[in-house]
Amino acid sequence: MRGKGKTAKELELKVRGFYYEDNQDSWFSRFTPSYTFDYLAFGRLINTGLYKNLEELRKYLKEATGYYWDNNVFRFSNIYGTEFAFSINLDKNGDTITVFSATSDHNLRNWQIVPGVVDEILKTADMFTMGKCLCSLCREEMKLVDIAGAYYGGRFCKRCWEEGYKGSEPMKAVEARESYN
Repeated sequence: MRGKGKTAKELELKVRGFYYEDNQDSWFSRFTPSYTFDYLAFGRLINTGLYKNLEELRKYLKEATGYYWDNNVFRFSNIYGTEFAFSINLDKNGDTITVFSATSDHNLRNWQIVPGVVDEILKTADMFTMGKCLCSLCREEMKLVDIAGAYYGGRFCKRCWEEGYKGSEPMKAVEARESYN
């Protein structure tokens, strides 16, 4: 059975949310593919150094799904099932990991990958799940509802937002100069 030049399988996939792009000869969908590690697998990934192979895995996922963007595709879930996005920066001066909320609107923190870092990451993720976070500047714990301001992925307490921290400019003034263009 064919309709408008498409096979029955192509039409079935279209009904399920897939769209065929003739000009790119691939399948596009309305989903963003990702790998989600549970907290135990995430710990092994970081502690054993296997995280250094994630770029190869990302490229495989991109090719296998026809997903053409370079969005972050790696996530982990904590013991409560809350998902967090993470990215790894491989650097000769020391590898780092950045962890974001699942929607990537809140940067939990950047960490050097050193022994014991996984426990600190999971503790911070659990804190976020419980409605708390650390100020991105002074690192004081605060409730999410008490966030005074945001600048890109960072979230700031009232003191850092309005007065600055240890001689730094108030983040409110920094954000006010931003054009977002």
